[in-house]
Amino acid sequence: MRTTREVPLSPQFQRILSWARYLFWADLLLNHYLHLQSPSESASEIDPDWFRFALQSQWLGSEWVVIEGWQEAGFHDSVIDTLLEGAPDILDLLRRYRNAVFHYQPGMWDDRFDAFMQSAQEHVLWISSLHNEFLRYFWDFVQQVKSGQEGNAFRNIVFAVVGWIPGDFPLARYHQLEQNFADGERLVASASDPHAPHVLELKAGLEESRSMARKGKEDLEAHRRRLISEALQRIRKH
Repeated sequence: MRTTREVPLSPQFQRILSWARYLFWADLLLNHYLHLQSPSESASEIDPDWFRFALQSQWLGSEWVVIEGWQEAGFHDSVIDTLLEGAPDILDLLRRYRNAVFHYQPGMWDDRFDAFMQSAQEHVLWISSLHNEFLRYFWDFVQQVKSGQEGNAFRNIVFAVVGWIPGDFPLARYHQLEQNFADGERLVASASDPHAPHVLELKAGLEESRSMARKGKEDLEAHRRRLISEALQRIRKH
């Protein structure tokens, strides 16, 4: 764990890494919400419904901070901007929800929870799509220095300061597959006998797997576009 005092950064670099730290925290909370749908067996004094509501609220409140940071830092991305510009009402509901979560309220319930939850089903796809696009944006930023010592040094700085680089989403998984294919191809190229049966079999398998992976990437990209379109349609209808 290192701070920007220990690792000198340009103001622009520091802005994006500061924003990414909030994205990291929101992603942690989202994953807790998705995978911890009930308290542990030892936590017998926790009501499951309130448990899920607490996890959901912490995530949604943190997601607003990511949105707020994006806007204040003046970042731009065509897909993210489209999602944000198409949902002014949801942004306001989410901002107010965050305030109810993270600012002390003397009452046991807040109308801002109801305001958001009454139309939560229409918002889920939009928020999920936006979060995934934030992950994609930061991952693209980290990958801008492709490989070699310079690329490794760049990623090491990002990891040291933020503590995380997103990897568990489709584009990152495809990138890892591509790296695996490249390793396999280097292995084939280094074979002493390139015409040996086992080498030819490995080469054919790599080519077939790469072709399947590329088709899968095209399908995922089409699915991503459909989800974003559907998310925007849902909130416009609402």
